[in-house]
Amino acid sequence: MNKDQKNYESNVSTGLNSVQTIYEGSVNARVVERAGNLASSQSKGIAHEIMYADKLNVTRPELGVTKLSTKTNAVRDDLVSVKDGVVKYRAQLKDTVSSSGVKKTVTQGVNGKYQGTNFMGTKETTELYNKATENMTAQKMSSTGISSKDTSRITESFSGKMPSLDNIAHNSSRAGSFGAVANVAVGAVEDIVNCESGEEMLAHAASNGVRGFASGYVGSAAATVATSATAAGIASVPALAAAPLVAVAAPVAAGIAAATIAGKVVMDATDGEVKEVLEDIGRGVGDFISDAADEVAYRVVDSIGEGLDRVGDKVDDFIDSVSLFFNLF
Repeated sequence: MNKDQKNYESNVSTGLNSVQTIYEGSVNARVVERAGNLASSQSKGIAHEIMYADKLNVTRPELGVTKLSTKTNAVRDDLVSVKDGVVKYRAQLKDTVSSSGVKKTVTQGVNGKYQGTNFMGTKETTELYNKATENMTAQKMSSTGISSKDTSRITESFSGKMPSLDNIAHNSSRAGSFGAVANVAVGAVEDIVNCESGEEMLAHAASNGVRGFASGYVGSAAATVATSATAAGIASVPALAAAPLVAVAAPVAAGIAAATIAGKVVMDATDGEVKEVLEDIGRGVGDFISDAADEVAYRVVDSIGEGLDRVGDKVDDFIDSVSLFFNLF
């Protein structure tokens, strides 16, 4: 494999990390603009609101434009969707996973405080709340599809606080899954162009999937650590912390650089003999199902295409489709 091809593989595997870091930097900037520099335990709820508004604007255009309430302490609606002057959707959002936070939310739900609006929570909040109220007469909560692990990680890292290993691993696993699919997709296209056999396609897919996952996973973790460390350094220098452009752009740039470097290191380290071993494992799978090797290989390509096509239609389901892809091996 030539140098340009290896660099391309590395860029594909870690590309999501760069895009994600830029987006999360914008989320943090909007959190600060809306509420100032709050502790991450207070600002993660605002990050949740911003991310859900963004999600609705991308995935639910029929609702019109979704914006956060003009009041940061709105009694009922945290965000409202308006189309042609008509309110199409409204919601109260919760990001509370502590025992005391869940207890307070349960009391509000039992008392019907948010009747008349959509009662929404992060994945974890929704699970905890609905379990606590399953035998009560209380307003049901639906999930936004956003994880409290992500809202905490974003607000912590950009405030200079190192996120927990669990939250870092949660995001890294997702980035690794995307890196695997992206790397296999690129390899599959190349194999089709080169008219490779089904057995070789399966061997390459096994190798590219593992290497892409490792590159995306390590790159994501490196990005989070670099972002947090840079934000902490800026916070310690009042003159830098007071400069919005530096405070926002520097952690983002550090995260992108770290993800790119770490991803390339992993791809280079797993090239050569390691890649050959992984391909041999893939060939072993192909030998085991030799009669169906070509059919399986094309199913791999079809699964990749379907998974990538669905990204624009339903963001939350994308990672779920990745697991279907890995079931083919």
